[in-house]
Amino acid sequence: MGTIQPEKIEEEFDPRIDLALQRTELALDRTQLAWIRTMIGIYGASIALDKGLQLLHEARLESGKAWVRSSHTLAMLLCGVTSTIFVFVTLRYWSDTRRLAGLKGTPSALIPPVFVTSLLTFLLGLVLFLLMLTS
Repeated sequence: MGTIQPEKIEEEFDPRIDLALQRTELALDRTQLAWIRTMIGIYGASIALDKGLQLLHEARLESGKAWVRSSHTLAMLLCGVTSTIFVFVTLRYWSDTRRLAGLKGTPSALIPPVFVTSLLTFLLGLVLFLLMLTS
């Protein structure tokens, strides 16, 4: 009456689909971690640029050839644009993770670990931006 045939179970459940979803989830995490690595590199470059331009600016101030009063403008712009791009990338990751959890039919983690890492990286950029702004 209500028995399930083993052939039907195999037809309904294909392990390849589950593996494809896991592979996609890992690819999303790898891509987000690559963005995090890139953003940390750009933040480091903006610090180096800020310090280098600060030394150049001090030398120009002494000689009276300075164009602007602050040397932080370019580094702040780089840090700000990077943080803005990173917000959009992180929101896209969050959206894709939620959509993938819906395809898997399992509840997604409330806050995925990679998302927490993304937020911490964004906060690092925000702190660097504010430090450049105040110095």
